[in-house]
Amino acid sequence: MDRSRWWRWSSWNWETAGAVAISLCAAFSLGQMLLYGYGVDHGIYATVADEMLHGGAPYIDVWDFKPPGIYFVFLLSRVFGRGEIAIRIVEVLAWLLLIQGCVRLGRCHFGGASAGLWGGCLGAVVVSQIEFWDTAQPEIFASVALVWALLLVSSGSPGSPSLSPRRQLAAWMGAGACFAAAGMLKFPQGGGIVISWVLLCRRTMGGAGPGWKARLGAALRPTLALGAGAVAVIGACLVYLAVYRALGAMWDVFLVYVPGYTDISHWSVAGVLRGVWPTLANVLADRTPLLLGGVLLLVAIRDETRWGEPAAHALGILFVAILAVPLQWKFLQYHYTPALVLCALFAGMGYRNLFASLRRRGGLALLALVVLGLLYRAHPTSTWVPFPYFDRVRARLATLTMPAAQRQQILDVLSSNMEVQTPAVRAAARWIAEHTPQGSRLYVWGFKPVLYYYSRRRPASRFIYNAPQRGAWSAHRYRPLLLDDLAKHPPAAIVVDKNDRIRVLNGDDKSSAEALVEFPELRQLLSREYSLQEQTALFDIYLRAMPVGSPGT
Repeated sequence: MDRSRWWRWSSWNWETAGAVAISLCAAFSLGQMLLYGYGVDHGIYATVADEMLHGGAPYIDVWDFKPPGIYFVFLLSRVFGRGEIAIRIVEVLAWLLLIQGCVRLGRCHFGGASAGLWGGCLGAVVVSQIEFWDTAQPEIFASVALVWALLLVSSGSPGSPSLSPRRQLAAWMGAGACFAAAGMLKFPQGGGIVISWVLLCRRTMGGAGPGWKARLGAALRPTLALGAGAVAVIGACLVYLAVYRALGAMWDVFLVYVPGYTDISHWSVAGVLRGVWPTLANVLADRTPLLLGGVLLLVAIRDETRWGEPAAHALGILFVAILAVPLQWKFLQYHYTPALVLCALFAGMGYRNLFASLRRRGGLALLALVVLGLLYRAHPTSTWVPFPYFDRVRARLATLTMPAAQRQQILDVLSSNMEVQTPAVRAAARWIAEHTPQGSRLYVWGFKPVLYYYSRRRPASRFIYNAPQRGAWSAHRYRPLLLDDLAKHPPAAIVVDKNDRIRVLNGDDKSSAEALVEFPELRQLLSREYSLQEQTALFDIYLRAMPVGSPGT
């Protein structure tokens, strides 16, 4: 075959081959997610969902300090059953929806569908490597909402297909609803609506007639549309909480508890601003060199890129997602997810440009791709788990041919780290289920609410973990409420956690067992009505010494 003809032929086929390759990598990564287990946070969300199914509501019947959106996601996952795989199915479906949004963005605004495909799939590949604890978190689902908000706001921008006025208003309302959904999952992530509002006002005012009245009237349309969409979502959440009389409890959580919790790390405006650059560096370089490589390719190979208003809009939303990390002042891996996803969108454009330009830079481009592949293979993206990612991949794949019990044992080991040791937690839950009556209640003094989920025992108190009773700023307020709950619903078993030293949560390095000394009322309850029946490396398990309902209970 003639060399020049081969290069012309391969120019188109290399772009297609690249899109197929990243799609297969994403499919493999999403398949891995289906095998991930629960971390501590998932135990919280699953327990809240259980109580919602029993007629309760967040904050008032089951206490946590996350925005309400994630509880509805876990409640929705029960369509696929109660097992841990249910939320993973929802997570994979969310990723498919995110990738579809990225493809539409690429087709309409970034020079080709393959640019968006690369971006969405690259995001799935990168985020899957932060492992079990940091996936299926609110930020994952907020990222889906942000991508679709970006797509809906970009409709009607210069160079995109024109929409009728009615459809344009509907798109803007949908964008407002998406931003509100992102905010209901994690409050700071909804801040991107300000960027979109400024952009839409600028766009509509620029096409208005002369005079300030005409320009103000033009800006009013997107303002009302975005606001209506946002109000619909936020209003629905507030109505739900009002029906269950949980609004007061929610304000108490976010206005009383959360400020003290945030101040554990000495939050400050100057600190937030100083944290923006380290956050960007963390997103681009610390997780994986693939994102930084794609962004560098985007800068180096610009002839395939279509820049304009949608790209500027995406950069603005990315800035908000980056700012949201230091704004929370808790630098946990899953907090970076929206920024990772939006950075992946730009990195994907760079890789698409690489493949689209192979006719002119074939040898050099292939060499760069091989180098990036080697870096990706050698660079672990999660330091919270004991084994490198690809070793864990091989172990998970090996379980597919094993009997169910053996497979679960290995998956439990792989869903463990220093803070959550799933085999030991599951064993304790089995012991509780075997030694307490069906339908009885459980209380966990510690940070292992997943025990409620594994043991299938309802919590005896709204406080499914003890952070409110241990915080120096909140203990005096929440300890009496806990004791009242335990008096109303005496638990058949009380578990004391000996392995939950989490300074970022409680402000000290004590375990719950050590902190129990500072709560004499609970110690007296244990000594008066309970006896220590089981001790493990992680837990002391107390059983009630007298039947519930007997004199003195």
